[in-house]
Amino acid sequence: MTARQRRRLNGSALAGYFSHVIISEEVAYRKPDPAIFQTATQRVGVRPTDGLMIGDDPITDVVGAQAAGMRTAWINRHLAP
Repeated sequence: MTARQRRRLNGSALAGYFSHVIISEEVAYRKPDPAIFQTATQRVGVRPTDGLMIGDDPITDVVGAQAAGMRTAWINRHLAP
């Protein structure tokens, strides 16, 4: 799974924009476990309260990040234009 996620990222135009990438299989935590968000903020050297999680799943992205103490922004892909 980790190799597949890395291939996806490296094959996209996004890879160069990130200095750190957290893949759940590498850290043994999955969203919405607050530990994955805490791991991410620790790796980049910021407090969770200084982080912003932008995600499209209100449970795994928003609830998990809020439980870790992060601010959140939900992208609702289900709203009609």
